[in-house]
Amino acid sequence: MRSVNAPEEPQALMAVSVRIAAVAMGLSSLALLNSRGAFAAILVAGMLAMLFSPGRAETFHNFRRAAVTPQVTIAVAVLTAWVPSTVLSYLPWASVQVLARMALFLALGVWVYAYFSGRPRALDLLLKVLFVGLAFGLLVADFGVWAFPDVMVLVKGRVASSTEHAVLMVKGFASAAVVLVPFVAWAGWRLGGLWKAASLALAMGLLTLAVLAGSRAGMAGLIGALGIVLVACVTRGESRRWAASLVLVFVLTIAGILFYLSARPHGGPVPEDALIFPAWLVDSHRQVIWQYALHLVEQRPWVGWGINTINLVPQLPGTSSIEFGVPVLPSHPHNWVLEVFAETGIIGGLAMLIAVALQFFTMLRRYRMGGEGRILAALAASAAFFVSGLFNFSFWSAWWQVSYVLVLALLYAGRPAEAGRETPRQRSGSISTPTPP
Repeated sequence: MRSVNAPEEPQALMAVSVRIAAVAMGLSSLALLNSRGAFAAILVAGMLAMLFSPGRAETFHNFRRAAVTPQVTIAVAVLTAWVPSTVLSYLPWASVQVLARMALFLALGVWVYAYFSGRPRALDLLLKVLFVGLAFGLLVADFGVWAFPDVMVLVKGRVASSTEHAVLMVKGFASAAVVLVPFVAWAGWRLGGLWKAASLALAMGLLTLAVLAGSRAGMAGLIGALGIVLVACVTRGESRRWAASLVLVFVLTIAGILFYLSARPHGGPVPEDALIFPAWLVDSHRQVIWQYALHLVEQRPWVGWGINTINLVPQLPGTSSIEFGVPVLPSHPHNWVLEVFAETGIIGGLAMLIAVALQFFTMLRRYRMGGEGRILAALAASAAFFVSGLFNFSFWSAWWQVSYVLVLALLYAGRPAEAGRETPRQRSGSISTPTPP
């Protein structure tokens, strides 16, 4: 399969700023594996390069067109539904900062889409750099958490004292790695040739890291991704031939994960009768956190406590900061549904659930109509994001949100071949008007 960006005539060199933007964004996954600070720094460098690239006027024009699409409009409606909880927040300034930050992240995603959808050659360069950087990072990380912790210095800048220490170093990235699996699979098929094999190797490396790090959230995300792909294939006639094999993969994956989890040591100071789920399936500490978060939802049901404040509100009457020997809420609920409802109430929580349901419905319908690989990848990445988020990460965590926004933006930017041919004017730095996502 030839790249979508290989017109017959010779191609002119891309502008230096465009190359810098593509390389910086391509290195973002490796930077995230290093640290969240490095992730932020490389994104800032990429955004600055985009702002100084040729064709800014057309990029802004495409940005304005994309900003009024139904997907973005729904996201803005959710942000609006969170305003009451922000105004009435237990800590208004903390909530205002996060709400403003989320609006900025949304704008960043639309900008990245507007920029790369008109520059398909730059997007290909980004994907190739991402493959190389991610391959190096995963090779080091997988060996580090498996048996050779000293090699972690190559990606973390410091030596791990043991494999357990190496796991702690990459725990967050390992839990989020499954969101990247559909993205790299799509990227390999977009680039064609040996990049297909490279994408499969990268996907296996990401899943291996999640397993070696013992990431239950990552495993849950994998089940979610496989489940939504199965639904998408069943609902589209041309894809139903894959459904039978996908059912087998789905069942075997669930069985393998359940066997893996049940065989691991579990237990703790929390009595079994105080738990909703078996401790081997969901650790007891997380269940204590969930139960306390539910009590917080009951205290302020309509507008919640305010975005990003749940761990700072006063203890409920009759509770202590420690129950059964574990903290009731050390940082966040480790479940995005509970977190959103506790902090934005029924008003903000229902708006969020409706928006997520509409997003999946729209993508499923779009895949059923067109069968685009990038839409299937967006579905799988979204399912991995929201399902793994039921067990890990604060929903408001900046790196977690930005990672997902960038994955979606780049998937939507990767238009089909017939829509992505570059003209000589584009190759000199200007861009074309992309199809809205």
